[in-house]
Amino acid sequence: MNDATENVLSDADIEKVEDAFCRFLEYYENTFYCLKWSQLPACLPVFHQLAHVADALRWIGPMPIYAQWGMERMCGILTRTAKSRVNANRNMELTLEMTEQKNMLGLVLHPDDWAPAAVPDNDVADADGNILLSQVFGHRMSLSQPLLPGLPLASSMNNYVFDNMVEHRVLETLELQRLKAYVQGLAKNAGLIHLQSFSLPANFAVNTWKWCRFRDHDDNPKLDFKITSAAHRPHNNTRTASIIVYERELNSPNPDNLNMAYGEVQFFFSLWLPAELPHAVLEQPNPEDGGGPGTAMHYLAYIQDIPVIAEGSLVRRHIGGGFKVIAVKDIGCQIGLMQKGPGKWQYLVRKYGALKWEDA
Repeated sequence: MNDATENVLSDADIEKVEDAFCRFLEYYENTFYCLKWSQLPACLPVFHQLAHVADALRWIGPMPIYAQWGMERMCGILTRTAKSRVNANRNMELTLEMTEQKNMLGLVLHPDDWAPAAVPDNDVADADGNILLSQVFGHRMSLSQPLLPGLPLASSMNNYVFDNMVEHRVLETLELQRLKAYVQGLAKNAGLIHLQSFSLPANFAVNTWKWCRFRDHDDNPKLDFKITSAAHRPHNNTRTASIIVYERELNSPNPDNLNMAYGEVQFFFSLWLPAELPHAVLEQPNPEDGGGPGTAMHYLAYIQDIPVIAEGSLVRRHIGGGFKVIAVKDIGCQIGLMQKGPGKWQYLVRKYGALKWEDA
């Protein structure tokens, strides 16, 4: 065995190792096995492997190059974790899976959520030290801060960008009606009387976009997000990528009179509108793209409102919801959905916690 584990071996050394193992195996077979069925348990796999040591030395090289002591040590650690002799393999598999899930929690949870789980002797771990995910996420939800109505949610106009234009198409009747209502609402709130009867032709066309990327004011990539249009999303994608929270302007001349609302973006679109309207982006009008004198570019989203119901400290999605047009700058953050309970109710959650309900 000492010769077989040397770092440098010649052909003569390998033949010497092969001869020694063959003589040992012949002795072991004649002494312990004796070609008897009752002695078959003595023929362990490790003794068969000795017959291939010389071949491995010729093909791969000296044993220290490919030794698996680290793996053997890990197998020993896993073996000691087995608490069931009936289903030992499944027991060790679950132990390994839960250990790796615990190691990954620090990558998917906010530090404020993970800190209590790192403290020993707390209620987020069971008697074996395994993290109880229900307790961790319960703590996460309890620390969630509400999105208060009236707080500025929208990103700066310089902090979002449309991506992947889909097509230049004519708006459908309902979409055109909602766009006219949006423009007339802006004109009314801004006191632009001559635009309150603003109308659009029946064949009015806009550029539609698949994505809109949002970037944090302080360049914190953890707070960046991307909203995907529901109408142009792959079928194998989740619906949560299109749900948003946005600032809704109430019918008031006061620009600070805002309310928080939820919706699902059907598609993003851009178009040229009168430059007097709020939320315009100052770009040079392009006649080839429909722009002209006195017009400015507007980046908008056609969404379906999501009615919500207060349920304790959580926000539950309700059925229904009409369609409307909003300015992209009014989008505050991305929202996900969490299913819970026997009724499969859908609750709205944001990146680092559940949304708490606050009355306007």
